[in-house]
Amino acid sequence: MLRKLKFYMMALLTALSALPLAAGSAAAQEPAQLWQQPRISIVWPHDGQGNPTPVGKSRMVNVSVWPSNQVACCQDPGLALLVAKDNEPAEVVQPYGRVQVIERTVRGITFPSVEFNNIPA
Repeated sequence: MLRKLKFYMMALLTALSALPLAAGSAAAQEPAQLWQQPRISIVWPHDGQGNPTPVGKSRMVNVSVWPSNQVACCQDPGLALLVAKDNEPAEVVQPYGRVQVIERTVRGITFPSVEFNNIPA
């Protein structure tokens, strides 16, 4: 269980450190730059069939990435999820499901959320 937790923490740190910081006007920036410093907000472990499982028994996870700055709800951020296991170099993960951009509402605020589904654990 501790090994998987370290795996997810490394994935989070790798994803955040690989993204460029935005500078200048928002209109002239690439989508990934507008999503500066996004954060992994939800990691949902499951058995590969969609049934929730404890972290230690999970076969796959769904990851929800939220922006930390103001972005347009209709904007596709073009983000990639990077994962590093143990001391191996980080690699871009190819999810078995689709990567979706959905709108979430939390405490009355609507914002886009990037959903990476069925990431191997």
